[in-house]
Amino acid sequence: MPRIQPQTSPAKGLQATRFLPPNAPQTTVDRAQLIDRILSSDAPLTLICAPAGFGKTTLMQKLRERYQARDISTVWL
Repeated sequence: MPRIQPQTSPAKGLQATRFLPPNAPQTTVDRAQLIDRILSSDAPLTLICAPAGFGKTTLMQKLRERYQARDISTVWL
């Protein structure tokens, strides 16, 4: 059986940007209450789950900004 070699091509350059958030939309809906609720939680992990187009990405970008202001690390998956 042939062995599969790890890929060391242009994809390697993508590793540095792999965990960066996508670009934010130009217009957004303010979700201050939801952001405050998540920030006030003691949970070690927060799952954001909703159908496409409901603002998950925008919400997470706003949360990420607030976490960075508090010097809290985030990872974008």
